[in-house]
Order: sequence, then structure tokens, then C-alpha cells
Amino acid sequence: MLLASLALLFLCYPVGYLLGLPLRTHLCTDPWAAAGARLLLGLAFWPALVAVATALGLRLSGTAAVALAAGLALAALAVALRRGLGHQPRLPKGAEAWTMPALLGLSFCLRWWQARGVAWPLWGDAINHTAATMLVIEHGGIPPNWGRFIPTSSTFSYHFGFHVWAALLHWLTGMEPWWAVFWLERVLNAFAPLSIYLLSQAIFGEPQVSFWAAAIVAFSSKMPQYYINWSRDTQLGGQTLLPLVAFLFGLAIRRQVRAARVLPLLALATAALMFVHYRIFVFAFAFLAGMLALARFQQAEARLAALEGCIGAALGVLAASPWLWRVLSTQRLVASQGLTWHSPEFAAAYFGVPAIAEYCSPALLLFAALGAATCLILRPRQGIALLASLAILIVAANGYRLRLRGLDLINFTTLWMGLYLFLAPAAGFLLSLLVRALRLQPRARLALVLALAAIGFAAYGRIVDERYVLVRPEDVRLFAWVKEHIPPQARILVNTFPVSASGRTIAGPDAGWWLTIVSGHETNLPVLTYVAEVVSPRYVEELMDLSQLGTDEIMTDAGHKALCEHSVGYIFLGAVGGRLDGEALLRSGRYPLLQAEGRAMIFAVPCPG
Repeated sequence: MLLASLALLFLCYPVGYLLGLPLRTHLCTDPWAAAGARLLLGLAFWPALVAVATALGLRLSGTAAVALAAGLALAALAVALRRGLGHQPRLPKGAEAWTMPALLGLSFCLRWWQARGVAWPLWGDAINHTAATMLVIEHGGIPPNWGRFIPTSSTFSYHFGFHVWAALLHWLTGMEPWWAVFWLERVLNAFAPLSIYLLSQAIFGEPQVSFWAAAIVAFSSKMPQYYINWSRDTQLGGQTLLPLVAFLFGLAIRRQVRAARVLPLLALATAALMFVHYRIFVFAFAFLAGMLALARFQQAEARLAALEGCIGAALGVLAASPWLWRVLSTQRLVASQGLTWHSPEFAAAYFGVPAIAEYCSPALLLFAALGAATCLILRPRQGIALLASLAILIVAANGYRLRLRGLDLINFTTLWMGLYLFLAPAAGFLLSLLVRALRLQPRARLALVLALAAIGFAAYGRIVDERYVLVRPEDVRLFAWVKEHIPPQARILVNTFPVSASGRTIAGPDAGWWLTIVSGHETNLPVLTYVAEVVSPRYVEELMDLSQLGTDEIMTDAGHKALCEHSVGYIFLGAVGGRLDGEALLRSGRYPLLQAEGRAMIFAVPCPG
């Protein structure tokens, strides 16, 4: 994790420093806002660069990426030396300024500690992200289709920003793509407090409030720490980048920086956010709409500044419009094919309202609610900005019920997973008031941070949930055996289960879902994004046929014949298990056992000829 953190800083901070030069006068007033803005500007730079390069037909190789990053680092160093020490950021007053390194260090340690014992990235989203990352590496940019990970696919319309970052991490460190994806999530999670600090600065403009908001996210909020289980890495990437959009928009509407300096950066951040996660772009729209409450519209200059801020964000949407058009065109084609669809029951569950306590502790909810109420009284503009943004997203989460086209992209699960974006600033505001009211001295404030960290380690130190583990150590050993002994052209049957009533959308319950990515062999289970891409109807029908073969079916002559007709030469069963019973297959003797590692097994499928 330390290597991934250093690599990400090397890739992003120098270019962010160069991009942030137009803001240097403002950023000099707060080193932690400066650090956050520069890091996030660097993150925004790389997906935008890859989008432009792909549009121009250019490829980004590992050598070119590392050389470019090194060149940017040297340029940033030269500029910093030329400016001299006299232009460095000045530490703001207060104990929080010099306590921030301890907070970030403890946040890093907690995220690293949570990952101990993880044998492989968790749950199915990690498979999608690894496949997309490998395609970015292979093509040196945005791939034209999903290639071997979704055979017969002719489109690629997935948000790609996170995968560009993971590909860069792979090129720079040599990590396997799945570990680059995993550790990138951990690093972004560790930097979540710095991102929230920037978001709170955008709303409140007070370092003390921002510091305590960062402390809340670092230690007291279940989200985004719990993302290690779901591998919702792209959503985390979007939520990491969103505060930059809000911060730059705040600078624009407050006229803290001249429009010519801030609007190009706002456009860059907005476009990059669209490349990283579509749903979080809806979050950004809600935040920007809510933050208009911070503008004083009774003044003509303030109205003009608000208009300029909106224009900056709109320019970002315009810059990303070619990619957005590609995505929308693909979705129209997918809908016209009607190959994959979800039942009304699935839609009702998807747009249901899960228990909020599963995503956030009741204590934090109560504390943040008190903070929001206090804010409405003492800082009404900031309180309205927060609550209006949340209200917009609640309406969006009900878009399916209200039949608001375009808003049904958001559901309550997505909202609850990102609720810390609202809770942390509100709770940070109240906590900062309490710290001031109690007149805590610097040592007492540091002690409070350490106490929060201790609570965080106790509450979330063992955050990995076994329900989301697909790959166990014995599966990893069997992966190596398969790569060495199974012919590369062989097709392998793995466990599946339906996630829609129609059975047209299937997922995997065990390590078999990873097999194509790890070994390169084709299986009967592609990455789940096949439901959102243009694929061959015959291929989808074949997936359905194979997914209906359970243990009883393949034990019959007809089932054996069906496997051979579909060119299946092997059966891989992961240690976690699924509908196919390895012990029953072993007893039957119909399919010879080739290798077993604990409960992970691979069988041969003998076919005539």
C-alpha cells in the first residue's frame, strides 16, 4: 500500500501542482486545501489526457506514461525552486494545521490494517474493474470493446477514469492489474479525509471545520471504509474527485479567483468526473446546485460570478460530450436488442430503500443531524447548501417512482454509500463548535484525534466481510496450476447464478468468475458489464444454456453431451462453492479430477474426437 501511495503521489501531485499555479495565491492560505486540490487536479488530468489521446488515435504505453510523469515531476520541481521558499503555503493558525499529518497517517494505517489477510480482491465489481484496467493497458487508452472478457462485444461504454489510474499504477510499479485495482482503492480510501477537507473548505471556508470533517471520515464513518468488501472502486473514485469540482465552483461563485484562472480547471475537473463515474456526476450536479445558496444574488457581481461558475461546469460537460454520446448511443443499441433485462421485481429491489443503519452508524447520523440543524441557525447559507444538495439527490433516488427520465440513474443504495459527503461536513461543523466551546488546548485536540482513531480501529479494524469473499488461498494455488497445465484455447465451465428473473443476467459465486482474467481461458461467465454492451444474441443464449446446467443435469448423458457441444473441456469449482457440487462429481467418476486444492477442484470433460 505504501508503494501504491508513493506511486499515486508521483503521478498526480506534480502535474496537479503545475495545473494549480493559477490558484497559487489562494492556495497559499491553506496548505491542506492546496495539497488536496493539487492531488485531485492530478487525478483529473490523466483520464482527460487518455480521452484526448484516444480520440486522436494515439496510444499511451507504460514507458511513455512513466516518462511523461517523470517529465512533469521535473517541471514541477523546477517551478517550485524558481518560485523559492518565500512563496510556500503558510500554516493557518490552530492546532489542527499541524495535527493533519497525524490524522492522514492514522487513516493510512487503518486502511492498510483492514486489508490484512486479504488473499484476493473481493466481490464481483473487482472483476469488472480489473478487466477494464487490463484493456486500458493493452490498448494504451480507451478500448473499442471488451475483447476476450466479453466475447462478441462490439462496444465499450464503461466509465474508464479509475481504470486509467490503475493502469498507470501497474505501469509504474509492476503490480498485477488486480492488485493495482485493489491497492488503488485502499489509497483513495486513505486520502478520503483530505478530499473531504477540500469539500468542507468549499462550503465553509474554515480550516477547523474542514479538519474535524476529515477526522469524521477517517475514523467514524463506515463509508467509504466498507468499500473494500464491495470493490465499488469507480464510485469511490468519483466521490474522491467530486470535492475538487465543488471547491473550484466555490472559488468561481465567490470571485476568490479570477474567472479566467479557475474556469478551465473547473471544466477539466467536471469532464474528468464524467469519465470516472456517471452516477457521481449526478452528485456533483446536486452539490453545485446547492452551493448556489452561497452566492449573494442581490449583487450584480455575485450573479455574474454564479453564471460564470455554471458556465465552467457546462464547458466540462461539453468537453466530455463525445464520450457521453458514445455511451448513450450504446445504451440505445442495447435497449433495442433486448437481450438482457431485469424483471419488475428486480427493479423494485434495486430502487428500494435499504436500511440506512447498514451504511452509517445511528450515532453519526444523529450527530450530523444536530450539526446540520445548528448550521442552519448559525451559518444558514452553508446549511442550505448542504441540505438542498441532499434533497436534490433524494428526489433523484426516487426518479424511478416519479418517472423522471435521467434521474433514475441514482438509487438509494448509491446515495447511502455516498452519504458521508454530507454527514462529515455537518458533523465536522458541530465538532468544531464543541472544541471551541470547551477551549481545548492543542494537546487535548491531538488527544481527541487519537481517541477517534482508537475508536476507528476498534470499530472498523476487522471490516472485511466473509460474505463478499470469492477467492480463497487454495483458489490462488489452483489458478497457478490452471495457467500451467490447461491449454490456452480450452473452454472451462464455472459456477454461475442468475441475478434477474429472466436468467439473462448471470454472475459468479466463487473464484471461477476470475478465471478468464487470471489465466486467459474462456469460461461461460463474462464480466457482468455484458448486460450494458452490444453483444451477439447467440452468445447470450449460449450463456443462458450453460447457466441452466446444474449438478444433476451434467451428470446425465444429455448434460455431458451439451457440455461437449458447447466446447467445454474442463469444469472449475472454487473453494467458496456454488450450484455445482464437486463432491458429487468426484463420486460419479464421469469427469476425471485433474487437480484439487482443498475444496477448489478442476475436472476434465472427456468428449469424443
